[in-house]
Amino acid sequence: MASFHALTWTAGATYQLPSGQMVYVKGSRGYRPGGINATAPVGSGLGQYIPETDTSVEIGFKGDFHIGDARARINIAAYHDSYNNIQKNISATGAAGGVPVSITSNAATAVIQGVEVETVFQPIEPLTIAINYDYTDGHFTGHDPRAGLVSDPCNPRSAAPVIGFCPANRLAYAPKTQVGVNADYKLPLDQSVGTVTVGAHYYWVSSYAMGDVSVQNPENTQPGYGLLDLTATWAQVMGKPIDLSFFMTNVTNELYRSVSSDLLQNSSTGTWALAWSPPRMFGFGLKYRFGAGAGG
Repeated sequence: MASFHALTWTAGATYQLPSGQMVYVKGSRGYRPGGINATAPVGSGLGQYIPETDTSVEIGFKGDFHIGDARARINIAAYHDSYNNIQKNISATGAAGGVPVSITSNAATAVIQGVEVETVFQPIEPLTIAINYDYTDGHFTGHDPRAGLVSDPCNPRSAAPVIGFCPANRLAYAPKTQVGVNADYKLPLDQSVGTVTVGAHYYWVSSYAMGDVSVQNPENTQPGYGLLDLTATWAQVMGKPIDLSFFMTNVTNELYRSVSSDLLQNSSTGTWALAWSPPRMFGFGLKYRFGAGAGG
C-alpha cells in the first residue's frame, strides 16, 4: 500500500502597456502520483516510486504594431521548467537467476528551458508572412542512484540490456531548434473571377532523440530535416458556388523517421521497429455549395 499527495497551483499576472501591447508572467506546478512495482527485486529499494513534479515559470510579451501601412504581430515567451523525480521505465536485475525485469523508477531530474517567438507580418494587403521560432534547452541533470544498482547505465551498447537509466541521454523528442515560415498571397483579381490564394509553408527541425537511450543507441537519433508544402485555392470560381483547391506535401520528398520503437536494450533478443515519413503527395479538391446562400 502507498498513498501520495501534493499541492498543485497556477498563478499569473498581465500588464497592458499604454501603447496597447501586453506583458505577462505565469507560474505553475504539476504533479503525477507515484506507485508500486510488483516485480521489483526484494531488497532493491525499487518497490515503490514517488511522485514526479514539474515547476514552470514563463514570461512573455504580446503586441501588434503598424509600420507605415504594414501590420505586424509578435508574441515572445521565455520559460524555465524544473522537472523532478521523473518516472521512467527501466531494467533492473530480477531475483530469478538475474533475469532483467522492467520497472518504473524515479530515474532522473531535468531542466527544460527555452524561447518561443511567433510573428505575423503583412507588408502589403495581399501578402501575409508568418515566422515561428522555437529554441529548447532540455537536458537531464541527475539520476536516482537506485536506478543503476548493478552496472553503469551509461555504458556503450553491449549484448546485455541496460540496467538503470543514463542521465547523459538526450530528452526524447526535444529538438533544440524549430523554425516555421508560412507565406500566403491573394492574387489581385476582379471579384467576378473569384478569390485565388497561393501559399508555401516550410518547416525545419534540428536533430532529436527518438527515445531514452540515445547514448547506448546513437542510431536512434533523427538528423535534422526540412519540409516544404504548397497550397492553392480558388474560391467562388467565376462567381459560381464552386471552390477548387490543390495541395502538395513534402515537395522535396524528404525521407525521415516519424516513429521509432527502439527495444534493442530492453529485450533479450533486441528489436528496432521504424515507421518512415509519408512521401511526396499531392491532390485536388472540388467543393460545390447548394442552397440559397451558395453565392455568398
